[in-house]
Amino acid sequence: MARRNRRRRRKKRSNIDFGKVFIFLLACAIIIFAAVVILSKLISHKDRYFDEGLTYYQNSEYDKALDKFTEALSEKQIFSQNKDKNTRLYIADIYMKTADYKKAVDEYDTILQKTSADKKDVKKMQEIAQALSDFSDSNYAGALPVLEQYVKDYPELYLYIGTCYASMDAVSYTHLRAHETCA
Repeated sequence: MARRNRRRRRKKRSNIDFGKVFIFLLACAIIIFAAVVILSKLISHKDRYFDEGLTYYQNSEYDKALDKFTEALSEKQIFSQNKDKNTRLYIADIYMKTADYKKAVDEYDTILQKTSADKKDVKKMQEIAQALSDFSDSNYAGALPVLEQYVKDYPELYLYIGTCYASMDAVSYTHLRAHETCA
C-alpha cells in the first residue's frame, strides 16, 4: 500500500498542465515583444527627424530636409521599413528638385533594392532621373526617347524635349557646316 501511495504522489508531481504553461509562456513572449517595440519607439528619434525633414521639405529648405531625412534613416527602429521607404522617396525627390540627377538615380536604385515599393512607379522615376542626367551631360540623343515616353505624365518635360531637338539640330547643322568647309 505504501508503494501505491508513492506512485500516486509521483503521478501528481509529474502531472503538469502543459496548456497553462504554453499560455503563460505565450503571454510572456507577447509582453516582452510589446516592451521591445515600445522601447524601440521611445529610444529612436526616427519619427521626429522624419517630421522635421518633412517640414523643411514643404518649406523648400531642401538642404535641411536632406539632413533630417538622413538622420531619420540612420536611426534604427523596429518595423520602420515603410517609414524608411517614404524617407528615401523624399530624398530622391529632393535630388530631382535640386537637379542632382545622378544621386536621384542612385537613391531610386536603393529604393528598388531595399524596399517593397511599387517597382513600376519607382523604375519610371529612375528612368526620368537618368534621362535628365543624360540631358545635363548634353547627351540629348540618349535623353530624348525617355523624355518623350513620359511627357504625357509630366508635361514639364516638353521644355527638355524642345531643348534636345534644338541642340541636336544645332549640332547637326554645325557638323554639316564643318563638312562643307572641308569639302
